[in-house]
Amino acid sequence: CLTGCRRGAKNSTDKVLIPPFVADGGAVLTAVEVDRVVMHQGRAAGIEGHVVDPVTRQKTYPVHITAKTVVLAAGVMATPLIAKRSGLTQAPI
Repeated sequence: CLTGCRRGAKNSTDKVLIPPFVADGGAVLTAVEVDRVVMHQGRAAGIEGHVVDPVTRQKTYPVHITAKTVVLAAGVMATPLIAKRSGLTQAPI
């Protein structure tokens, strides 16, 4: 079950959390590499990054997204790196 469940029995993020998020108007962008979280008045207000070609891994188009809510969920390795590049410290996290 580490890489998924053939029987669909695993209550993973893609089955449990993503569908209601998308149903409520959320967007999941899978080919965007986040460079930094944009802060406004002490709150996360969006992200800046690039679209990445899934085959070549080359950065293509710049991306600037603003949002009422920003969820930084880039995994155990990338999340702290993005937070550091964004100038985030323990207080606003």
